[in-house]
Amino acid sequence: MDLSRHISVFNPTAVKHDIHIIGVGATGSFVAMMLARMGVPVINIYDFDDVEIHNIPNQYYDTGDLGKLKAEALADKLRLINPDITVNVGKEAVTPEDVSKMSGYLFSLVDSMKVRKELWEAAKANTNLINVWESRLGSDQARVYSLPIKAGLDYARYEQDFYDDDNAEVSACGTSITVLPIVMMTASLMIVQFIDLVMENPVVPHFKTIFDNHYNKYEEDLEITTGLGESEPELIIDDIF
Repeated sequence: MDLSRHISVFNPTAVKHDIHIIGVGATGSFVAMMLARMGVPVINIYDFDDVEIHNIPNQYYDTGDLGKLKAEALADKLRLINPDITVNVGKEAVTPEDVSKMSGYLFSLVDSMKVRKELWEAAKANTNLINVWESRLGSDQARVYSLPIKAGLDYARYEQDFYDDDNAEVSACGTSITVLPIVMMTASLMIVQFIDLVMENPVVPHFKTIFDNHYNKYEEDLEITTGLGESEPELIIDDIF
C-alpha cells in the first residue's frame, strides 16, 4: 500500500498498541475505514448486528452487504482497501470483563447508553488503555469525547453527560437519527486526535468537542473550558444520542 502522501503526517509503524473499535455502525465503520486507509497494521472490531437497509445512508456499507454481519462485512471491505491489514473480528456483545482485558486505544461506539456506561466503568479502571473515544450524534450536531485513562483522573465532567436511552432522538421509523455529514465529521475528528496521540504531536485533544452543521464549535477540557471563550451551547437532550 502506497502511503507516501501522508507518511510524514502519520506513520503506521508508530502504532505500538492495540486498536479496538466496539460498535461498527455509523461512526465506528468510518473510523475503521480511515484507519485502514492510513495503513494501520491491525484493527480489532466488534459488532453482533447485521447490516439492514436503514444502515446504508449513514454507514460504510452498501446493498451488497445486506443481511451480513456488520463486523464481517466491514472486515472484507478493510482488506480490499489494504490487503496487508489484519482485522480481528468479534461477533459477540462486548462485556465489561472484555474491556478490562483490553489495552491500547479504544473507540467505544455502541448504540446503547446503558451498555456504554457499563463499558466505561471497566475502561476507566483499566490503565492498560491509553485513550477512549466516545461520541453522541444528533441530526445536526455531535459531541466527541477523548478520554485519557490515568489513575486518579477525575471524569465527573464526562460522566455527568450520560443519560437514559429513552432520551435519544428518534426518527419517524423509530430508529436513532444521524446524518452522514455529522457522522463523517465525528469520525474524522477522532482520527485526527488519534494521529496526534500516536505521533506524539504537541497537541492534547480536548476531552469534549461539540460541533454542529453550521460550523459552530465548543471545546472543553476535563478541568477547564478552553478554546473559543464561549459557554457550552444549550443542547436539548433529545437532540443527542
